[in-house]
Amino acid sequence: MENAINASQQLLSKDPEITLLARQHGDMLNILIKNRFDGAVIFDEDGFPTTEEANHGIGMKSVLHFKNTWDASIICTYEDGYFSTYIHLPWVIKNTN
Repeated sequence: MENAINASQQLLSKDPEITLLARQHGDMLNILIKNRFDGAVIFDEDGFPTTEEANHGIGMKSVLHFKNTWDASIICTYEDGYFSTYIHLPWVIKNTN
């Protein structure tokens, strides 16, 4: 969500838009975060956005840590001026003790 807010604050068009949807389906939770973005997005071999800019990319590192910690599936896309992050994770947290 923080990445979406930061991207919206930097829009050249000054027409920000952020969509946040969350829905539980059975034992899974689905979350979609979608925001307008002006610019190009480069994806790495795993489908996550990457950058060479200094002090950028920390948010996605946090997303990857979340993915690995909670056994989530995450898909990022950039189409028609919108960047989307779709997260699919277990709703019932398994006890690791």
